[in-house]
Amino acid sequence: MSFVSLIPGGFPQVVVDDGHFFSSFLVFEYAFQEGWKFGLDLIDNVGPYGFLHYPETFTGNFYLIKTFWFTTNSAVFIFYAWRFSAHITRGYEKALFLLICAICPLIVNFPWYGFEVIPRLAVYFSSLFLLLSRVINNSKMFLHCGFIAIYWAVLSLEKASNIYVILVIVLILGFRWGVPKRQAQDLERVC
Repeated sequence: MSFVSLIPGGFPQVVVDDGHFFSSFLVFEYAFQEGWKFGLDLIDNVGPYGFLHYPETFTGNFYLIKTFWFTTNSAVFIFYAWRFSAHITRGYEKALFLLICAICPLIVNFPWYGFEVIPRLAVYFSSLFLLLSRVINNSKMFLHCGFIAIYWAVLSLEKASNIYVILVIVLILGFRWGVPKRQAQDLERVC
């Protein structure tokens, strides 16, 4: 259901004006297309992939890239939410959880806020997957960690607020994996 927002995502929905907000989308697309170096040729408050964050396209050149990126965000969210649901044992609780996961992204103003909410949900559930995985000792877990690290790195290049959320999660994961098991269990009981 979260793919519903892809349909209008590639069509211009606003007229570029001379204000900062909407005109910056056009600048991001143009800079990426021309190979500008962010931080040298262009300095802004988003990363070099900042144009991916917003559903509007103005030149039409990035519809497939934006569709691929939103599909990736949606797939990561759906996959890790589904994996998390395996930890819910009661049928009605699992059904309620999955219903909320299906509806939550749709209650926001599509397609605009879907591009804001779904990546955050993907980060949330992928981090829960890692938090619930105490030991990384097999090749599947290494693949998950590698994929999540690359995914989070691209998200960090998309928007600055993603960096802050991901840094907090990395600190929590480092604490979780770095503290001996006995001390971690004591801390969990206290919390």
